Amino acid sequence: MKSGIRYWRSSIFTRFIIIFLVFITPVYILGLSIYSWGLRMIEDEIIFSMTSQLEYFVNSLELEVKRLKALQYECLYDENLLFLANASQIMSDFEKTQALNRLQHRLDIMKNSSMYIKDVYAYIPSIQRTISAMNGVTEEFSQLVQISNIKPDDSDSQIIYWKNKMFLSVRFPTSSYFLKAQPRFILLVELSNNSFIDSLLSFINHKQSGSMLINLRQNYILTTEQKNDITDQILKTILMQKSNDVNMTTTSKIGEKAYLVLNKKSEFLNIEFITYTPLEQVYERIRKYQLLFVGFSIVSVIIMALFSFSTHRMIHKPLLKLVNSFKQLQKDQLIKVKSL
Repeated sequence: MKSGIRYWRSSIFTRFIIIFLVFITPVYILGLSIYSWGLRMIEDEIIFSMTSQLEYFVNSLELEVKRLKALQYECLYDENLLFLANASQIMSDFEKTQALNRLQHRLDIMKNSSMYIKDVYAYIPSIQRTISAMNGVTEEFSQLVQISNIKPDDSDSQIIYWKNKMFLSVRFPTSSYFLKAQPRFILLVELSNNSFIDSLLSFINHKQSGSMLINLRQNYILTTEQKNDITDQILKTILMQKSNDVNMTTTSKIGEKAYLVLNKKSEFLNIEFITYTPLEQVYERIRKYQLLFVGFSIVSVIIMALFSFSTHRMIHKPLLKLVNSFKQLQKDQLIKVKSL
């Protein structure tokens, strides 16, 4: 047994295999390091791409709401609106009808200027009428007054939340809200939840993915999917990991699946934008490359084994046979010499 081990250690074939492994192992380790570095870089790029897409959406929505507020304040000085609010007593019925039609047309133009507007309302107390871009002139105004009396959200956008809907409200004069006085008129813009959902759907490129808009202080939650265990767990994860950093990228384990959760908060809107995707789907293409690398490693081991086996048969065995022949020849010569 000891002689076999001694022979294996002193064998030329063993030394050849060791030298081969000494040279090939650093190359393989270097390749593995480059592969791991490239894999991490691709994962970071995927997350960066998703984060950039979310940031672009948030910035675009902020600019859109700012534009809508500017249009709303511009509409405060509409000639027809001012006449109906301040001079309706001296206007004939024909003049009122014309002014109401022109005002509705103005509101309709404003509504069609943005996909995020569901409807635009103007309530004029002096004529007890509400003008809607969609429904025309109506006598219903109590609900609009109720909404406009709600305290706006504590943000620069001053969005009003009512029954999981968002509104932009402005009164004329603006001081009437603080003085609790009767305004000349109220302009109310109802934002479209359906349009927000359509925009959020653009982030969903995988099955079992979803997006949400939330303002938990106002109990406002808008999701692309109906609320379920996944959305509830995502919200819990966001609340538990809340920190001074309003933007988070984290993972959440829900059941047997891990989800990548991206969270971006808009300070202007005071709304958080959340999108979640199963990790296995985010890194689906990367997993294919991982399997290819594992397959490459297995093939490399098989090739090395075949190389060692073929070397053993084609080089080591013939050399061993040759050495044994020389030993036998030397032994025969010594026998002959002794016999002489």
